[in-house]
Amino acid sequence: MVIWFLLKANLLKLYILQIHKMIHHFRCKMCGKGFKCKTSLDHHILCHTDYMPYSCLVCDKKFRQPQGLWRHKKYHQTEKPHVCNVCSKAFCHKGEYYTHEQVNLFMSVVFLRNQFILI
Repeated sequence: MVIWFLLKANLLKLYILQIHKMIHHFRCKMCGKGFKCKTSLDHHILCHTDYMPYSCLVCDKKFRQPQGLWRHKKYHQTEKPHVCNVCSKAFCHKGEYYTHEQVNLFMSVVFLRNQFILI
């Protein structure tokens, strides 16, 4: 029973070190970036090569990973569900809409600040 408890305690410590302290067992030989699993390292290594097996059928833009191609395909869609309430500009990606919204918010604050100072 005591041996099992000690084993569990050591496994918990190892888990905490690996997950929460971000110990990286796999390192890229090109740039030194560390990864927790080999699959992530394998995906990363592609960024150091010119190998781009995924290409867009519409514009022939090339990508290293299928996720990049999937994201890019949305640019060719006519549907752009994220529409700005201020200027009516439409976006196909939520992240781009959010960035645009932050710029609008910043510009509004600057505009209001300048108006306030002028009064």
